[in-house]
Formats: sequence, C-alpha cells, structure tokens
Amino acid sequence: MEVITIDRAEYDPNWELRHSIALKRFYALLSSGPEREVRAALVASQKAVEAQFPTVAAYAEFLFGSVKKSAFRAGFMLAMAPLSAEADDDDVRNEHRLARAQLEAAVRQSKRRPLGQPDGLVAFSATPPKGVIREFRRHEQLQVHGRRQTWGVVFEFIGRTAHVCIVQLERGQGVDIAISGGLAADVYHKFLGGPWWRFGQRWSPHRAHFYSYAPWGVHDTGSERFKRQMTWSRGSFRQNWDRRRTFECVPPFLASFDPKPAGQHVLIPLAEQSA
Repeated sequence: MEVITIDRAEYDPNWELRHSIALKRFYALLSSGPEREVRAALVASQKAVEAQFPTVAAYAEFLFGSVKKSAFRAGFMLAMAPLSAEADDDDVRNEHRLARAQLEAAVRQSKRRPLGQPDGLVAFSATPPKGVIREFRRHEQLQVHGRRQTWGVVFEFIGRTAHVCIVQLERGQGVDIAISGGLAADVYHKFLGGPWWRFGQRWSPHRAHFYSYAPWGVHDTGSERFKRQMTWSRGSFRQNWDRRRTFECVPPFLASFDPKPAGQHVLIPLAEQSA
C-alpha cells in the first residue's frame, strides 16, 4: 500500500464537513448579510476545498488543471512548467496567478483588430521613407498622486513637420487624459523646444503634431486606441476637434511597443495544433 507523505500544513481530512458548513453559511448570508461576512464565508469554502490535498504536488495539479481547462475553452493548449521539488503552496499559487495572467494576455491579443497603416497617414510606417528621421525617447512625468509614470515618445520628422506619438508604456493614468492635462506641452518643451542640439534644431510648435497610442496589453479590458490628438493653437497645444481622429487601425511599428504575452509556460493556440 502506497504511503502518501503529507507535506501541506493546510491539509484537513475533514475538509468536506468544513466546506459544507462554510457553504451553508455563505448561502444564508447571501441575500441580506453584511458584505464582509459573505466574502469571508466564500473564502472559507474555497480554503476548505483546497484543504483536501495532502501534498503540494496534488494541490498544484488541482490549480493548474483549472487554468488548463480555461485555456482550452479559450482556444489554447497550456503546458505548465514543472515546479521545483522544494515548491510550497505560495509557489504554486504564484505560478497559477502568472499562468492566468499569461493566458488572459494571450486572449486579449487574439481578439485585437488587424494591424495596418491607416489611410492617408505617412508617419509611423513600418519602414520610414527616405529622408525621414525617427527617434524614440522616454519621458517621465510626476502624477498627481505622487507616482512617476514613464511614457514612450516616438518622434518622426518629415520635412519641416514633427509627428510625435506618445505611447502609454505602463498601467496608470490613461494617455488621453495625460495629453489633455499637459503631457504634450511637457514633451514639446523638453525635446522640441529646448536647445537646438536635441534634434538638430529648435522646432516651432506650429510644426508639431501630436498623436497618442494606448497599447492593447496595457489595459485589462484590451482597449487599443491610436489617435491624432492636438496641434498648436492660440498660444498652446489644444485639442483640434475638427482634425482629432481615432484611426481605424494601428501601424505595426507602434504596436511593437505593446507588451506581449509573456511567461515561462507554453501557450499554443489550438488552431496551430490542428494545422
């Protein structure tokens, strides 16, 4: 008879009774109980279910099995990377969380609109035309709540016009709100209106056109937006409602700044399996 070595302090052979009691309490409180107590009863029922596994390996198989099923329903095959022999419950939960995040990012990516160069837009093409200068800089800005947020700034100089796209590189304040709140002016004064040697000359604000790109992977809901934002008018950068435009697609060059689904686990679309 095989002897199972119990290596989980959370293991409880009476987990079913615990689960039944917690579940009854949850349903009793659900209609009119305090929200905090309802949530506590639900957590207690979940912990009781997890307490049925005597080993870390069994607990991992349970959690990883759930995310594999979610991946299959979403159209992916997920192969979890093996855990180390010294892994504990925290390691299992952390890998489960990372795998779910990797899956969610891949699902968002699979639902994004096709990439392409918008009609009538020369700037930010895959290969800059001859004579066009393109540079990428980072710009850090202090937010109202005291946190610093880093933005990506793509400069493209076509003739005597500067096309500037501000890219949201991390979660935090949205790029639309930031631009309306003065981010465009900050970028202009730091890079274009400063000393001539920054870009070979001092650029007139009249020749600076601002765009914004909110990458797909930065947002939990997968919100991707590429917009023409503002130009210089009446002594400041203003929203030009006649020219402001949300483009129907995103240039692949800008989309390259979008965080890609990343993780140590193997995640393959089922369509590729059957091809």
